[in-house]
Amino acid sequence: MGICRSIQVFTDCVVSIQSERRRFAPYGLFGGEERQRGRNVLVEGDQEIELPSKATMQVKKGNILKIQTPGGGGYDTE
Repeated sequence: MGICRSIQVFTDCVVSIQSERRRFAPYGLFGGEERQRGRNVLVEGDQEIELPSKATMQVKKGNILKIQTPGGGGYDTE
């Protein structure tokens, strides 16, 4: 997986997510392998809720939004 960001919300708010590569993995070129898909997750207490790639939602104080971005697909130089 590429980068994972965790954002804790300190007040009730509205959050919008506009992301890509959640359904289809980044593809490889010239024989390189594809990478893992990204993920958007809302953590409410001990429950993790999988979110779509594009969403606008109410988020409550104390919840955590995790955005996991994928790396690029592989490239085979041989």
